[in-house]
Amino acid sequence: PNTCRNLKRNIAHSVPKKKFIQDTQLKRKFDIFFLVAGIAILALFTTRYRMPFRLDDVLLMLWAKTNSIASVFDPIKGQMINSFRPVFTLAAFLLSRLAGWDHPFWWHLMLGLSLLAGITFMGLTARYLIQRWYALEISIALYWIAFLPILNIFFWYSDLTFGLEIAFTASAWYFGLRGLYESRLGYWLFGMMLGALAVLSKEPAFVLVHVVLIGSFLLDRHSIVEKWGRSSNIRRIFAIAGYALVCVITIWVAFA
Repeated sequence: PNTCRNLKRNIAHSVPKKKFIQDTQLKRKFDIFFLVAGIAILALFTTRYRMPFRLDDVLLMLWAKTNSIASVFDPIKGQMINSFRPVFTLAAFLLSRLAGWDHPFWWHLMLGLSLLAGITFMGLTARYLIQRWYALEISIALYWIAFLPILNIFFWYSDLTFGLEIAFTASAWYFGLRGLYESRLGYWLFGMMLGALAVLSKEPAFVLVHVVLIGSFLLDRHSIVEKWGRSSNIRRIFAIAGYALVCVITIWVAFA
């Protein structure tokens, strides 16, 4: 009888362990596949499939040619196409001055990297929240399926503002939520910095950043308050100050 019980116990312990190993191996294979696919997409859109400059792009370049870097953060001089987006304006300024008008490679590289970074961090955020490794792969696959019909429209340079917004917003979600749920001040402050850059990139980030962070806090406020309650006062003050700064920047850009 003892031998039978020990055998059953060993089988019961070995099954979850075997499944964990299989899941880890499968996760690694899919992660490698998506990484290679991302590199291939980046190579394709920086070498073979490069869009020509269009009228909106020419406006960006003319602005960069006739303004200084100080104008980037001026609510009046820094407006492009009736919008004040300092991070986008700064990216366009640097690309126009450093990459020039005749070299679309660097423009496409910036565009492709921002898009891929945003999609990656959206997947990482989904994986972190759902606690299932395949949430990343499903999220990325659904994104490409949804945007495939208009992919050729995205890859023009004025839409760099969307690429920057999604890259900074999604990474702000990932680091901000990890900092919030795990009471990790470094992650939280880094997420707030990324959130501020998202807000400075494009207006929809006003909603995307704040709604996700505030909504997540409200949904799990008891656990979050308990974890942060075990932290020192100075850590809590820094955490509150970090989010307050993002709110101040949001208000400044909204009413500038």
